[in-house]
Amino acid sequence: MAEQAVGFIGGAFHNLGLTFLSMNAWFWILVVAEITAGTLFVFGIFTRIAAAIVIVVMLGAMNLKGWAFQTMELDFTLAVLALGLAFAGNGAYALQKLCCKSCSGSCGTKTPEMTK
Repeated sequence: MAEQAVGFIGGAFHNLGLTFLSMNAWFWILVVAEITAGTLFVFGIFTRIAAAIVIVVMLGAMNLKGWAFQTMELDFTLAVLALGLAFAGNGAYALQKLCCKSCSGSCGTKTPEMTK
């Protein structure tokens, strides 16, 4: 069962012509990317980076399922939502904004108090 998942999921990126890594390596990269991006989203840390990761993973999923909208509707929706988060950035209650109150915005996130 596990070998089928590696071949199916890892094979999606391998079939895109990204053959410099094995299917097993692509599988684990995608697993770690999904878990990492989800965790970053939940805590509101590096949201734009997490959104970029999700967009790449969803493009691979859309390619795997085929480009008919009926088969890739959920993946397309998740990619568009991630694109929105990439442009919008962190929310008001993100942990990254709390961090920047103490580091004066050196991490790249400016709070409204810092712009005054």
